[in-house]
Amino acid sequence: MKTILSQSLYELEKKNSLCIVTIIGNADSSPRKAGSCMLVGERGRITGTIGGGRVELLAEERAIRLISEERSEVVDYALKTDSSVPGSIGMACGGDVTVAFTYIPGTSEAFAAAAAEGKRACEEGEGAYVFFPLTGDAVKIVSDASVPGNGEIIRTEDGFYYCLPRKERAIIFGGGHISAALCPILASVGFSPVIYDCREEYSNPARFPTASETICRPYEEIEKHLSFGENDYIVIMTNGHSYDYECEKAVLNTGAAYIGVIGSKKKTAAINAKLREAGADEETLASVHTPIGLSIKAVTPEEIAVSVAAEMILVRAEKREGLGIGEAHHCPMH
Repeated sequence: MKTILSQSLYELEKKNSLCIVTIIGNADSSPRKAGSCMLVGERGRITGTIGGGRVELLAEERAIRLISEERSEVVDYALKTDSSVPGSIGMACGGDVTVAFTYIPGTSEAFAAAAAEGKRACEEGEGAYVFFPLTGDAVKIVSDASVPGNGEIIRTEDGFYYCLPRKERAIIFGGGHISAALCPILASVGFSPVIYDCREEYSNPARFPTASETICRPYEEIEKHLSFGENDYIVIMTNGHSYDYECEKAVLNTGAAYIGVIGSKKKTAAINAKLREAGADEETLASVHTPIGLSIKAVTPEEIAVSVAAEMILVRAEKREGLGIGEAHHCPMH
């Protein structure tokens, strides 16, 4: 949605009318879930996607027509090949999607103001909803610190609320080669990376331009400089076993969404033994992802970074599903 809002501002500067196409409901197998959206102009799709294929083509054509007609509407599509099914469009996914088409006049100051505020909220990671009316262009931003943040859709009689995505924080202890490869990957998929290292040359903005913050402090002082919560994803890959131990001891009982520690099974056993001596229980130790990353036979720092990022994405998706702000993927595309 941040890209949609940003591009909308650019188009409105040129007084171009637009249509925001949003899936506000889906059932069974569908290429994309509720919350997926795309921006369409008078000449066609500008950015975003609602899943590709025939459903996106038909939605794009309808959006262009609605721009010319200066109106909004909601349409149901049956992603089925059986022509006897109402709304069938010849797709084999087998599910159904409900799509909202929100017309935005090129002269809409109300939407421009809302888009600018929504873009800022996305960049700051604040909790906020965008309200899209079914008629008119009175799009507005509703700030709410409790917003879970993942494109959740809340439908009402006169429109729907779109939950702006919030960035989960990824705290990486250790600024070595793998961290240097991992940081930009995490930033590109919606995490807000924080780098913590006791060495200045491995914890500075020049080395990590995509990090939201870099911290150079002793590992024994972690709790003085950071607090942790349920939206934190923690990666431990320092330059020493004793440092890994200090980091893991500091974060183990913080309720973080994810804790991953790099290292061999032998190293893990040794650190776990020390953590048990410090009072850690078996259930908590078992929750730590170590060896870190999905098993893809990674060797190079870049490959290991991909495996770690993939595991974090998986854990994040499962967490969101558990909170009811996401859902299991059914389509083979996913």
